[in-house]
Amino acid sequence: MNFRITTNMMMNTYRYNLQNATRTRDLSSTKVQTRRNFNSFAEDPAAATHAWRLRRSYSKNVDYQNSNTEAYTRFQIAYATLETSNDKLLNGDAGAFAAIKHADNEPTGGARTNLGTVLSELADSLVYNLNAAKYGDHFVFSGNDEMNVPFSWSEDGTKLLYRGVNVSAGGVQVPEPNWASPKVPANMPQAGAAGNTANDEAWIAYYTDQVNNPKPNTDEPEWGEMVPQNPPAVPDPPVTDADKANKVWVDYYNAVAKGEEAERPTAPAGEPAWAAGERDKYGVPTSFPNPPTEEDKKWIEYYKDQGEYNHLQEMADEKVYMDLGMGMKETTVRDLVNASAFNRVIPGIGALGYGVDEDGDPKNIAVIMKRLSKLYSQCNDNGDFCDEEGKLSTEVEKEVYRLLNKFGIAHDQYNKVYADVSARSEFLVANGASLKDQGISLNEQIVDIENVDPAMAIQQFMYDYSCYNAALKVGTQILSQSLIDYMS
Repeated sequence: MNFRITTNMMMNTYRYNLQNATRTRDLSSTKVQTRRNFNSFAEDPAAATHAWRLRRSYSKNVDYQNSNTEAYTRFQIAYATLETSNDKLLNGDAGAFAAIKHADNEPTGGARTNLGTVLSELADSLVYNLNAAKYGDHFVFSGNDEMNVPFSWSEDGTKLLYRGVNVSAGGVQVPEPNWASPKVPANMPQAGAAGNTANDEAWIAYYTDQVNNPKPNTDEPEWGEMVPQNPPAVPDPPVTDADKANKVWVDYYNAVAKGEEAERPTAPAGEPAWAAGERDKYGVPTSFPNPPTEEDKKWIEYYKDQGEYNHLQEMADEKVYMDLGMGMKETTVRDLVNASAFNRVIPGIGALGYGVDEDGDPKNIAVIMKRLSKLYSQCNDNGDFCDEEGKLSTEVEKEVYRLLNKFGIAHDQYNKVYADVSARSEFLVANGASLKDQGISLNEQIVDIENVDPAMAIQQFMYDYSCYNAALKVGTQILSQSLIDYMS
């Protein structure tokens, strides 16, 4: 069977093949010019999808590196500040430790009063140094409120404030319960008992009804420690939180009545009625009585002091997380996996300390230095410790040496934060190096997928170009024969 090939069939086939050759030549030419394996998703969907994923990872890696550099700069500034303060103001030849040692070895009036001046100036310098640590317009030691200076002294110069809050908050003792008044001696005899003197009867009448009986002008009888006259009945075991707090105080007063040593409770019990209303997030009642009684004033002072301490705790625990390539992730809403992000906040009160200890002494190293400076400045010409009136005082001497021990403890806390900042800085160095290596690896993978080998691309282009030229030559032969056929 013969198959007839017409001129139209031959022309159509030629045009189709010529278009393919032209397209192949153009693609090869584009690869040589752009050095890319593909220029559209349709050319190679699998490779384009993989390349898109790599480029997205590479873009994130660049952001991580920039964030890591920013965090590292902050920590370097913080580290340099803490290092300078530690080496120059605390441990240096002219620092606090050297000055204290000199004053102890040479306990003259001049040495100790001069030490008072030195410690005061060093405390100010320590605070100034931390305030001066800035990254651009941001204060490094201001927690997450970086636009405002972290530390300041109160107007009278007696209190150090961190973002407006007294760093020595937490020292006001909880007032005694309202049911603790009036008090009577633990071993007061019954009225009219045998052996009572007229003086005894007068004091018994006063203690029994202080409103209607005036206080006697004579010395109080030795009838033991003062305890509440009408302590509340507490269920055993206690049911509510109020019962539990009351029981602690009742047990305390029972121990006092027996002459036993007992630690004063810290749990608020028998709180005033006005304190049962709404409170802010720091536990401070939103409204106070006006005008307040003397008892109310004690509770108001306590609530405000505790509120400031709670505020300090919140600021000391502030966190600003950065995604530095560790897979920042939350298990639930607002519940971040700690190991998946980096906290770049460095609260200044973490380094200097805040609150008071069990002795009521401040934990802040600058406040301790200020207190020591005042006590040393009160020394007389012989170097003896004196009170504010200039009288010799063993109590002041005891306080000085107690505060010197507390100064060492506060310095240890300073060193812990110093070491923590150093360790976190080293982590940022290592993380930055790791991110850089990841970026290089991702870039190499992108190049392997998207870019062509120039030599192979040129070789392929030359081959495709030769095929295109050959197609043109064949075309001239076909066109020439067709023209002759047409003319004949």
